[in-house]
Amino acid sequence: MAQILNEVEHSYLSVDADFSLRENFELRMLEENLISGLLPLSVSDDNGLLRLHYDITGLAPLADLATQQKLKAHDIRCIILTLKHVISGIGKYLLDPSGIELRMNAIYAAPTGFSPCFLYMPGRTVTFSQELSKFLQELLTWTDHDDDQSVVLAYRLYRESLDHPSALDRLEQILVSQSTSSGSPAPAESPLPFSPGGIDPDSSSENTEEDSLVTEIREVPAVSGEDAAFPDREKGGLLHRLFQ
Repeated sequence: MAQILNEVEHSYLSVDADFSLRENFELRMLEENLISGLLPLSVSDDNGLLRLHYDITGLAPLADLATQQKLKAHDIRCIILTLKHVISGIGKYLLDPSGIELRMNAIYAAPTGFSPCFLYMPGRTVTFSQELSKFLQELLTWTDHDDDQSVVLAYRLYRESLDHPSALDRLEQILVSQSTSSGSPAPAESPLPFSPGGIDPDSSSENTEEDSLVTEIREVPAVSGEDAAFPDREKGGLLHRLFQ
């Protein structure tokens, strides 16, 4: 069970855990190291009950922020590039990407500045590629469907995750390519000093593909409220075909 603990200067997401996790090396790594892009973790033992306390001071769940304002292309870039940055850095701590909780209500960000932090659950065993695809599908439902560039980007990332389930680098290439072709630099909030070298943003095949996607997406009615929570509900256009 998870609950929010508010103290004078800090707020924590507190999660119950099996006491056997106390000897897990991933838990010790998270306790002893402040890892960029992951929520700081402290642990308490209370009469045989293990509780994991994630510091969420000044942060809000991504789902709450997206409820107030739908995600734009630069938000999506920041989320995925930060995820890539986190995965690139956790190897030296012997942490596996499968421990990262890829859900909108498990990712936290500042209401201003938008620098996402991920929750890492030690001892978690899932298939990361499947979790990533499900997350990108969820991300698509929270994207601003009135903005062609944003929804095309979200859809392309989801589709690529299905076609190339182990290629997070491929998703990074798409983000860099679309950022360059749109004429806008990478979002300032992104912690990554990435460079678009070697990528051709003016590829005619990519431009043709995006034009086709824009045409399809314009047929899709806006998704909000209850419908946003059930993307497989019958709808016309792209989203109906996608989530079938």
